[in-house]
Amino acid sequence: AQPRTDVPAPAAAAPGVPVVVTPPVVTDAAGADTLAKAEPEPAAAPPVLSFSEPVYEAAGGQNFEIRLVGSNLAGAASVPIEILYNPQLLSYLRGDRGEALADSFNATADASRGVIQIQLGWKKGAPAMDNAVLARVVLSGQRPGISYLVYRAAAITTADGQTVNAQVRASRVVIK
Repeated sequence: AQPRTDVPAPAAAAPGVPVVVTPPVVTDAAGADTLAKAEPEPAAAPPVLSFSEPVYEAAGGQNFEIRLVGSNLAGAASVPIEILYNPQLLSYLRGDRGEALADSFNATADASRGVIQIQLGWKKGAPAMDNAVLARVVLSGQRPGISYLVYRAAAITTADGQTVNAQVRASRVVIK
């Protein structure tokens, strides 16, 4: 059986009088009346962690800064970041807060494994921000070569306790 739609004939409106439009009533196969459904809301865009540049260049012995960028992080309470790099080509010097002004921030590195760990936290959830600099990391080029900077898969925790997987984008450092 096909759903039946009861649509009353439009009434003629007097000039200057607003017309109220309501969705048509749809009768389903069981005979129950329901309002016609509006289009579903689009799903929220997933969080994205990336770098400010697709390629960084530095000379051997030169210190340089990389910026970690986040998008679609509204409502995030905890953003644990791990970045893998080649410790034979790069040295970690320090990590500093970015403009995302988290309530808590901690940056460390394991030089033997080539892993930078950054933990960001917001007590009430992160505000809406697009392409916000989450952290600034200062590295030093040790010898010529190419080191990829790769985010290890990040699971972000929201203020209501849900876990959301972030999309990640890599970068690379060319040391001359």
